[in-house]
Amino acid sequence: FLRASKVLEQGQKDHGSDPRLSAAREKALEAKGAWERSETVRKAIENANARLAQQKPGFAVELLEATLRYYPDDPQLKKALSNATAAFDALRREEAIEMLLGNAQRNLRAREFTIALDALDQGLQSYGADGRLADLRAKVLTAKSDWERTQALLELIAKAREQIAGGQPESALELV
Repeated sequence: FLRASKVLEQGQKDHGSDPRLSAAREKALEAKGAWERSETVRKAIENANARLAQQKPGFAVELLEATLRYYPDDPQLKKALSNATAAFDALRREEAIEMLLGNAQRNLRAREFTIALDALDQGLQSYGADGRLADLRAKVLTAKSDWERTQALLELIAKAREQIAGGQPESALELV
């Protein structure tokens, strides 16, 4: 493009303002602009795809949005941005689910069953069906039920011991 532009400029200097030379120069400049645009778009999409491959969709989105400010009507950029945004949303969803699972696991270990169940129910409502959330919810329900049963048995044993210590073994047997 540079060579063509220089040849056309030299032609205008040598032959004056010929409309054919001016038109050819304009065409060359338009072709150069289209090529530069095409290269910029190609490089932006290539760099965005590299960021997506590195599991960094946020950077891909930023890069594509910046390029779209210069070329807002480019369909390739719009499609690439749509894909990058979807990947970014999926990553944020996955990170949120992982955090929720970690918190619910800690609540389960601390026997804070209601807190864990509330968080998991909210997660299922917010993020839709996710097997990990449903599986942990089932695990929490089972643990809660087991713990409640254990507590009831310990209470029953304590009452029976009180009855026996109070000299009422028959009453202790009636508890069972």
